[in-house]
Amino acid sequence: MFSASGHVTGDVGTHPKGKGPYGHLDLAGNVWEWVEDIYDPYAYMRPGAAQGRGGTCPEVLVALAELRSQGKKGFTGSNPIPTECEHVLRGGAFNYAGPGLRSSNRVHHPGRFHLVMSGFRCARDE
Repeated sequence: MFSASGHVTGDVGTHPKGKGPYGHLDLAGNVWEWVEDIYDPYAYMRPGAAQGRGGTCPEVLVALAELRSQGKKGFTGSNPIPTECEHVLRGGAFNYAGPGLRSSNRVHHPGRFHLVMSGFRCARDE
């Protein structure tokens, strides 16, 4: 979601026609959403994948070391494989190209990073 200038975040709820089936807004295109998950390159192949559970930090570090030992690069083909456990960001942000703006899109950064294009979602169970 872009503001009028396209260079900053837009106000929450600016595009109500794009709401999800449960009434949630702004899942993609405003800011990348920090999530609790540790980035795990093998998350969808792990035994807990059907329950939404990826690997633990020690398991992820083993997987990352394995990928580095094979000379692999990150998703873009040029970024390095991390050497620490990083957190997942989902959805895409105002600075990202349109085709990548989807709630299933995931990238990763260390939790200590302060990114103007990232945020989090407050949610509750009823």
